[in-house]
Amino acid sequence: MPGAPSTASSLGLGAAVRDHRVQLVLSILGESKSERYLLPDLIAATGLSERRLCALFKRETGTSLRQYLKRRRIEKGADLLLATTLIVKQVAFDLGYSAQANFDRDFRGFFGVSPTEYRKRHTGRFVK
Repeated sequence: MPGAPSTASSLGLGAAVRDHRVQLVLSILGESKSERYLLPDLIAATGLSERRLCALFKRETGTSLRQYLKRRRIEKGADLLLATTLIVKQVAFDLGYSAQANFDRDFRGFFGVSPTEYRKRHTGRFVK
């Protein structure tokens, strides 16, 4: 749900995950206050290769690790758009995007509207 906390459980993951390394990744991500996750950090924490971690995560959760990380960032962006008056460009940079256009594209892919339109529809505020 847009605006809801982006935890593993809110994204439909966690309960059915049996592999302790995937549980570790979900725990690390769930406890982190940042949305700037680096795959190498997760690889180091699990002791797996990138290929093995990504395959294991997909098998256990039904979604790719990269897609999961992107979804968390976009949902965090939605939260920031509703809770702050930060301009969209700042939200994008705060989430680790190097260009607002990339954030806009990913956001539109998940929510079907631009970040600006999303904010306007849900708050009545227009902050470019």
